[in-house]
Amino acid sequence: MSEADLEKQYKEIPNSDFTKSGNKVTVEFSGKDIDLNDLINNLSATYSIPKEQTERLIKESKNIDISKLSVKLTVDKKSHEMTGKLTGSISNTKEKTSADLDISLASTRSKLKETLKEPAATDTNTLEEVQNAAIEKLMAQASAI
Repeated sequence: MSEADLEKQYKEIPNSDFTKSGNKVTVEFSGKDIDLNDLINNLSATYSIPKEQTERLIKESKNIDISKLSVKLTVDKKSHEMTGKLTGSISNTKEKTSADLDISLASTRSKLKETLKEPAATDTNTLEEVQNAAIEKLMAQASAI
């Protein structure tokens, strides 16, 4: 993802939600009573999810409510490290179930020690296959709630 893509993604977040300390940039934002349809549509536009999958995901998630969501991401441009935390509460109004989320992430870009080789076509997945698998996994998780 390029810097321009990131700026496009976060253009609606106020500058006050971003902080910088040395080589680290942190963005922190949260919301309550999040409209899942808007979230799905925004993600669909951003990641070019086919319309059919978007409509199916919206249909499958019609009973899902996100009452609160908080995201904090920190990127260290010099060490190429990213840490983050996602917390929130979701519920299924039809099944009368709920779950609290508390997800942490830490990633580091490592240096390659050998030359990159292009994989054979049989060893790859198309973007559509990856998106289909991700959507199916999300729908399965949503229906399990």
